[in-house]
Amino acid sequence: MPATGADFCLMDRRVVNALCEFSETNASLFALITWMGFRQKAIPYVKKARLHGRSGWNLEKKLKLVVDSVTSFTYVPIRLMSYLGFLVAVIGFFYAALVIFNAIHGHPPQGWASLMVVILAIGGIQMLMMGVLGEYVWRTLDESRHRPKYLIEASTEHVEHTESSH
Repeated sequence: MPATGADFCLMDRRVVNALCEFSETNASLFALITWMGFRQKAIPYVKKARLHGRSGWNLEKKLKLVVDSVTSFTYVPIRLMSYLGFLVAVIGFFYAALVIFNAIHGHPPQGWASLMVVILAIGGIQMLMMGVLGEYVWRTLDESRHRPKYLIEASTEHVEHTESSH
């Protein structure tokens, strides 16, 4: 997809037919077309200011597009949650070791220290488990989309047939 985004597109019949194979309702159309992998060509143009009326493309719709694009094509947020949960849990366990070490050496923990250990350890474990659960949900979602594993733009049989007919 062009770095500046896309406002509209022109598709040939092969792309339209391939697009009709998808039954997703909350996916970014332009991201899905890009994901399909057909050859694309951008035609730059200067966008002129709107002369009349107001755009219906408000902040809410833009945010929905971002969320749809991220959740339709990547599992990175789920992985980040898993990694962050693991990191928080490790920090909680190291902090617990520090609190225990200080308690053994005559510096008993204050209420705040033990509370932080519990919050960090349990919170980290919960985030890690949510990440694991998210992985399963993502895989289930990915299977339920019924996206084709690959799209064939042309076959040699088709190419030979069209070349011989010219």
